[in-house]
Amino acid sequence: MSDAPGPDILPSRRDAGGSTPFFGQYQGEGTLKTTKRSMDLAQKAGLIVKAALDKQAYGAVVLDVSRLCSYTDRIVIMHGTSTRQVQAIAQNVRETLKKAGEIPLGFEGERDSQWLVVDFGDVVVHVFYEPMRAFYDLEGIWADAARAQVQETQGDVRIVWPERSKQPEAVGLL
Repeated sequence: MSDAPGPDILPSRRDAGGSTPFFGQYQGEGTLKTTKRSMDLAQKAGLIVKAALDKQAYGAVVLDVSRLCSYTDRIVIMHGTSTRQVQAIAQNVRETLKKAGEIPLGFEGERDSQWLVVDFGDVVVHVFYEPMRAFYDLEGIWADAARAQVQETQGDVRIVWPERSKQPEAVGLL
């Protein structure tokens, strides 16, 4: 019998409330280090947008996809006007959240820098080179998702959601 952790002891992506309170890191020898997340979704999305705006990102959008998909709760989309700027935005997001105790689960696209993805589990960040953003049109793909307004005032960033009644209901499969 193996001492490796089985699926029954791994924390789920969502608790009963629909948030992602824990992340796990396999430590070997049958142990799983589970730690409480240091910030909620609103704080994390705000910090991501602030880090991106610090590198002059354009068109930051935060989408609530928690009722539409199972792999994440929020999608943050933005773009830069050059591949170097796209790299700088994604790097600053990674570094800023790492300092806040949030380590990305994955990072993709650095080689071409046309579309970089930083996966924090409950929040997935897409940083596009401007022409690629229009081509892939993620906002169009997630048109049913609730969209937050990003408000920036005096260096502070606020994520403001529409009224709860305007957020989409869960979509069932037939």
